[in-house]
Amino acid sequence: MQVEPAGELIQRIKRRYDRDRRGWNVLAASDDHGKLDLFISHRGSELWQLKSKPVNPMEFLSLGVEIRDVDEEIRKRLALNGDPFIFRAVFPQTDSGAVVAHGIGRYSPESTSQVRRILSESKGELDDELERQVEELFKRTYRERAQMHV
Repeated sequence: MQVEPAGELIQRIKRRYDRDRRGWNVLAASDDHGKLDLFISHRGSELWQLKSKPVNPMEFLSLGVEIRDVDEEIRKRLALNGDPFIFRAVFPQTDSGAVVAHGIGRYSPESTSQVRRILSESKGELDDELERQVEELFKRTYRERAQMHV
């Protein structure tokens, strides 16, 4: 599993969505460190995780990963757990355009925590790696702000 910028990952997800618009689920919640975890699944067999650090109330730094071999327990957690919420996100693309994602997802700290736990058991320290790389990106992009936080 390779960690990559969220914009690139979202572009691939959008191409997949354009081919098949049914069977999509979004599950989100903040982790213990204040970062937003967004799990996007398609028909239970495809799963992507985005981890985002807020830069300001309207902007996030985000990285993500495509997860293969999704087990049955994760599929159950992604199904319809949590409170509904409306999401809208803009992902800038390198070609000066942007992908706008919007819809209704589910917000559930319990379910996202369980999904992260199950993934760490089967895929190693995936969440820790995403966390580490998001922090490194923040430090490179916002050097002065990163030094303010101890």
